[in-house]
Amino acid sequence: MTTLVVAKIKNMTRSDGFTLLELMIAIAIFSIMSMAAYSLFHTTARTQAVTEKSLSRLNEVQRAFLIMEKDFSQLAPRPIKSELGEPLPAFVANQGGYLVEFTRQGWRNPALAKRSEFQRVAYTLEDDKLIRRFWLVLDRAPNAPYKEQVILTGVNGISFRFLNQEHNWVEDWAVANNNTGASNPFANNNADPKELVPGGVELSLDDPRYGRMVRYFVGVSTPKPQQNNQIPNGGGQSGFSGGRE
Repeated sequence: MTTLVVAKIKNMTRSDGFTLLELMIAIAIFSIMSMAAYSLFHTTARTQAVTEKSLSRLNEVQRAFLIMEKDFSQLAPRPIKSELGEPLPAFVANQGGYLVEFTRQGWRNPALAKRSEFQRVAYTLEDDKLIRRFWLVLDRAPNAPYKEQVILTGVNGISFRFLNQEHNWVEDWAVANNNTGASNPFANNNADPKELVPGGVELSLDDPRYGRMVRYFVGVSTPKPQQNNQIPNGGGQSGFSGGRE
């Protein structure tokens, strides 16, 4: 009788616990599952970080393209006076330390300030920064005030080409026989203002993440000036209507 009771107690003790081998197997399985879960989490987190970084860079590039599109889609055939009083064409390239310099229309004026709706804009690349500069007046005096805006950083290189009247893409833009003064740039009413600005602009940007990116700004509108159209010194408004900003 006593032997039977002892045997039952031993059987109950064995059924209530795990052996060392069973514990080791359970720990090994748990470790494998934990490593797999961590690897999956790490891969997911790294993929998300790379995706967010890529999307952030893409947003920066698209924002810069949008700013440039607003400028190049509103080119105006309006020459200006330089700081030395010399006439500057409505559109110039690779001069004065700028990639491009031009006059655009459609400069919004919600505060109704006494200024023109035309704006003189220039783009330059300093180090790896693409900078947009614009002047507060068209016909510039010495030390004329201007403002700068860094629209994109991390740029390896940038270049432009321009669509001329013969529908050919050229790397430089020059206006022949541009002898009109900035005080009355449309004195020669027989001149086609479309000859003063390109019909389209090609932008080639070398990005460290996306490589070479090409963007076209076409459909530039340059309406014919009115007869005897006078533009006062200092950037007065002309007969052109301002476009969108």
